[in-house]
Amino acid sequence: MNRYIKLMIISLIAFISFILIGCDEEKPPVVNTTPPEMIEIYTGGGNKMTYYYGDEIQLAIDIDPYDASYDVIWKSSDPNIARVDENGLVRIVGSGEFTITATSKYDSEVFDSWTKNAYDNRGDLVNINEAKAYLDYLFPDGYRVNGVIELPSSYASTTITWTSSNNQVFSTTGLYTRQAEDVTVTLTAKISFGRTVETWSKEIVVGNINDVTMKNLIPGKIVMMYAYHGMHQYTAYELQYIDIINHAFALINKTTYKVDLTDIERTASDITRAHSYGVRVCMSIGGWGADGFSQSCASEETRAIFIASIIEAVQKYGYDGVDLDWEYPTSRSAGIAATTKDKANFTALCRELRAALDEVNPKLLLTAAVASGTSYYDVKNVDQYLNYWNLMTYDFSSKSSGSTVRYDEGLSDTTSSVNAYISAGATARKIIVGITFRATKFTVASLGSKYGVGQKATSNRVDIDYKDLVKTYLKDSSYKSYYDSTDAMAILYTPNPVDGEYIVITYENASSLQAKADLIKEKKIGGIMAWDLSMDSTNNEILKMVVSAVK
Repeated sequence: MNRYIKLMIISLIAFISFILIGCDEEKPPVVNTTPPEMIEIYTGGGNKMTYYYGDEIQLAIDIDPYDASYDVIWKSSDPNIARVDENGLVRIVGSGEFTITATSKYDSEVFDSWTKNAYDNRGDLVNINEAKAYLDYLFPDGYRVNGVIELPSSYASTTITWTSSNNQVFSTTGLYTRQAEDVTVTLTAKISFGRTVETWSKEIVVGNINDVTMKNLIPGKIVMMYAYHGMHQYTAYELQYIDIINHAFALINKTTYKVDLTDIERTASDITRAHSYGVRVCMSIGGWGADGFSQSCASEETRAIFIASIIEAVQKYGYDGVDLDWEYPTSRSAGIAATTKDKANFTALCRELRAALDEVNPKLLLTAAVASGTSYYDVKNVDQYLNYWNLMTYDFSSKSSGSTVRYDEGLSDTTSSVNAYISAGATARKIIVGITFRATKFTVASLGSKYGVGQKATSNRVDIDYKDLVKTYLKDSSYKSYYDSTDAMAILYTPNPVDGEYIVITYENASSLQAKADLIKEKKIGGIMAWDLSMDSTNNEILKMVVSAVK
């Protein structure tokens, strides 16, 4: 083939290739410049009225007609409050009202606006985060609760409200019901400050009924205290040396026959703190002038209602037992209802309540605050159901003017009471002798041979809390002191008459309490109890004397 023909063929191939390659080039896109008749802004993330600093909101648009141009220009009315990018992503950067506008790129007359409020809550979050850190401190991971805890309602000026995943086990008031085994509950706190609300949650383990390690109750060395109405905040010293606290007083609803914890519910959180020291806390029911025992114990049916309500309270609050303070079966002296059947019904109450407590936990205590005399009780039969007889070996002196002044809790009267209970069938190691954290004040016309004791009182007896005795009378140089070693009681008296009368004050001191401790050792009885802890001085002066003598 000649060179000319070859050149023609090559040129033809090149031309054809050029044509083919030219056919594969992309054509420029067709731009839709038809403006829509209407634009509507929307967000798929809810439609809140207020957004917070750092929030990001993705806005989008609908148009009509659907085949018009979706090209819009996004604009914020105030970029210092809210910024928007070319794709409609809004970021909150300040506080105030703002408007985001989407305008058709091809017709400025077609637009839509989206107006909201923004709030810079960084200051709020400082407080809220402090509260969260505080809750993390209170309830670290793996937190275990064995009693009532106090859920804080505020911290760092925040407001905290609570919810529980299982109110039957652990309620939002911090109350819990003991379970046979551990239960995990989620606590959620809603923390509010300013206009910001955040949540915090934590799983806690509610311990079972046996998951509390208590102090050993050593016969002869037991120190038991009554705490009235929770008016006393327990000190570290008290919790270190007290073995049992009787939380006084739950009352009885005479209509429903159920126990009523209105007066002590507000301080039930103290149980948890006491448990951390190994101190048992018993729910004390009744007290002087508390009606309802006779009515609620009158029949097997009413006793069942009464006992069921006691067990419910023990489980809910985490009490370690029950103290019965019925003053006194068969007696109307306190202005309460009474019948001749009360003595037998008290025995039935102790028997049936002991059985009900054993079903929950045999380690739960059942004690009774009882009169110094035994006539109100079937002592021998009741003894098998009680852990302790709390003898109220005080109030031996009359409160009335004209009566003979005597020691309110003298050693001879205390010894007689202990002997009477042992003779009636009480187990010696179950007997707890009682004292008071108070002094008794009388006025007499003459001191006589025993500094007023044995003389006629010229006015009604006045009771003085031990803290006031320390604060006022023991420091008063106008008083002289005397210790009666025979009856183991201390006396303060005015050697000179005041307005024609002498003042006489009797009280416990270190020597008298040592004499009580010697009695405990001699009789091989359980220990000592006192009414009541709130009467002590701020330095626990009389409790320290008790502990020194008994422990």
